[in-house]
Amino acid sequence: RMDASVSTELTATSGLLSKTIHTLMKEPPESVYKFWLSACVENFLRGCGRMGQSLVAQYGVLEHTVQHIIQNRADASVSLQTSFDLLGEVVKCNHTVLAQLNNMLSEEEFAQFRSVVLKNLIDSNVFLRSLYLSLDMVTFSYHANEADALTYQHPTAGLAKFGFHMNSLGVSMQH
Repeated sequence: RMDASVSTELTATSGLLSKTIHTLMKEPPESVYKFWLSACVENFLRGCGRMGQSLVAQYGVLEHTVQHIIQNRADASVSLQTSFDLLGEVVKCNHTVLAQLNNMLSEEEFAQFRSVVLKNLIDSNVFLRSLYLSLDMVTFSYHANEADALTYQHPTAGLAKFGFHMNSLGVSMQH
């Protein structure tokens, strides 16, 4: 179980992941190092599973990356692809982190975020694929466990913004 009080401050005993994330979030949007630091965090996420994704989200990468995408949406010089690739790895097949993403965005922020995604499909394709796979996996796993439906809340509860808008793109999540 994740400890909700993970310290995001660097200390003498901070590990490599903590230092990498801390440095990544301090880099300016146009930094040439942002790509390499993001790639390091992405590689960690590819082999770690849900607990690692939750840890990275708790360190602030989820919120920082989304805000970076929204704030730099009009700046073509900023690499959106790096941000979207990292975001895709943070949320992939993790309904808890997807719910955090959904809950952190106001309606206005979500509209801005969605606009960036749709206007930059080449840059956002990894994120979109992760989102589609995640919503499909969560929906499928729920239907496979319908006997538990009375006991547990539907895993996609709290993903309304993404579910409705993904369907508005013509994507069916039905099995």
